[in-house]
Amino acid sequence: MTESPPAPPLPGPAGPGGLRGPPGALLVAAVAAAASWNVLLNGFVWDDGPNVLANPWVREPGRVWEAFTHDLAAYQPHLTSGYYRPLMHLVFAAVHAVAGLRPWAYHLVNLAAHAAAAACVYLILLRWSRPAPAPSASPAAAPLDVPWGPLVAALLFAVHPIHTQAVAWIAGIVDLSYSLLFLLAFLAATHERPGRVVPLVAAPALLFLALLAKEPAVALLPVVAVALALRGRLRDAAARRDALLRLGALALAVVAYLPLRLAALGGALPAPPRVHVGLASGVATALALAAEYLALLVAPVRLSALRAFEVVASPGDRRALAGVAAVAALAALVWALRRRPSAPLGAAILVLPLLPALYVPVLGPNAGAERYAYLPSAGAALILAAALEALRDRLRLRAPAARAALAGAAALAIVAGAAATLRQNAVWRDDLTLWTDAVAKVPASPDANQALGIALLAAGRAPEAIAALERAVALDPALPQARVNLASSLLAQGRADEALAVATDGARLLPRVAEAHGVLGAALAAKGRWADAAEAYERALALNPRVAAIHNGAAAAYLELGRSDLALAHLREAVRLEPENPLWARNLAWLASQ
Repeated sequence: MTESPPAPPLPGPAGPGGLRGPPGALLVAAVAAAASWNVLLNGFVWDDGPNVLANPWVREPGRVWEAFTHDLAAYQPHLTSGYYRPLMHLVFAAVHAVAGLRPWAYHLVNLAAHAAAAACVYLILLRWSRPAPAPSASPAAAPLDVPWGPLVAALLFAVHPIHTQAVAWIAGIVDLSYSLLFLLAFLAATHERPGRVVPLVAAPALLFLALLAKEPAVALLPVVAVALALRGRLRDAAARRDALLRLGALALAVVAYLPLRLAALGGALPAPPRVHVGLASGVATALALAAEYLALLVAPVRLSALRAFEVVASPGDRRALAGVAAVAALAALVWALRRRPSAPLGAAILVLPLLPALYVPVLGPNAGAERYAYLPSAGAALILAAALEALRDRLRLRAPAARAALAGAAALAIVAGAAATLRQNAVWRDDLTLWTDAVAKVPASPDANQALGIALLAAGRAPEAIAALERAVALDPALPQARVNLASSLLAQGRADEALAVATDGARLLPRVAEAHGVLGAALAAKGRWADAAEAYERALALNPRVAAIHNGAAAAYLELGRSDLALAHLREAVRLEPENPLWARNLAWLASQ
């Protein structure tokens, strides 16, 4: 029996010269940072409030370890997310320990993670891109060692505007950290140098951390299997043993992760369904979402914090058919480039991590979120690099003007991407700019209108807040949180009767939400019904005793009822919870002096 030939080395340049290796990776990281530097000017927006500002696991020393034994949102008594992502809380707690509540520090972590991920994408592209054939001209015609296809594709990844949501939103660290760790784990798992410490120890350790960041990191196993098959690791017994060892080490990381998840959530599956769809409508909606993601990767226009969501009822719907066409076009492109290893590998990295983002029942209105495309866009960069190399190879024997035109188009695309990213980052400056933009782009979104109403209310623009919240309720009468915020807006306008009616509905629809009972207490107090107000405040505090504003409201109610002892106790608790708030301190000082 003849011995099988050894597995071929990993395709791609290995030389250290020019922009191959660390110098090129540093350049790509620098461009990524330059295209998103203005996120450092942004504040806390959207879910950053509960995730950072009101998160006891982050703000109280020693409590962060509770994140490893609980649901993602378990620190909020009325919420159950069904997700297990303790790494987010650990990152936030580390930043808080160093920089407190300075938003730029949290944004700096996101910016650094994005730059590092872009560098990893470049290194993967270098490893998996074939060197272009030598030109017919003399070697002096190409004095610089520039891996053109990988460099352009990595730079486009670095400046792609679809990454704005993940990079500019502090809570986007979930997608950034899982993606960065996934890419590092892939580099380690496909490591070719002698020794097994990197693929058998470092790779599973990185995968374990990636799983703690976000569940779709499990897609690394099939992605690495694809990579090993492309490398020829299944051709003979020795190579297969090595491949199985690498995959087995990664599988052990998943095995180590599952007990933690099971203990925290009581099950391995994600959250219960938010939207109920049949098989046909679920597949049709997934196809429509796939078309939307692929379109945004090609032309990232009308980006928004929230996107329009609608279940596609039938596979014959034009949106589902567009998905079929988009998937077919992607498959055809990869097939045409199949001799370039970066194309099939890119398809695996694009498709496999994206599949959970197409599962409509669990995601519901969150389906289509741009942050879910962060890691899949690394796969798109690999496919793009293969296409650029193929195109440049075709132009290599033609007029230099054609090659110059291709280089100019690439440079223009990189500059345009960076400009669009800088512009979109500014949208995330604060809640008012974010939700004004979202409502302008997705006016039929009840969630966007509700969030805009809350932002307007915080800005002291109560009449506009009322209008936005009324739109939210009209768009979705089953959106009870909007009623709570509408009641707050009406109170700010002195419309106590209307506020009481809306707040009563809100408390009935949200019996386990402290804020619903808190705003009902405020509405009752505005009507002079102090005993009922105190009762509502106490119900709110039984659900969440950590809201200083509700303690202050309860103190006012008890003071009107002649219970200065209870009023004093509530004010002391308000000051303890928010010592930086001068209003609670003034109220306490006044009451203590009486």
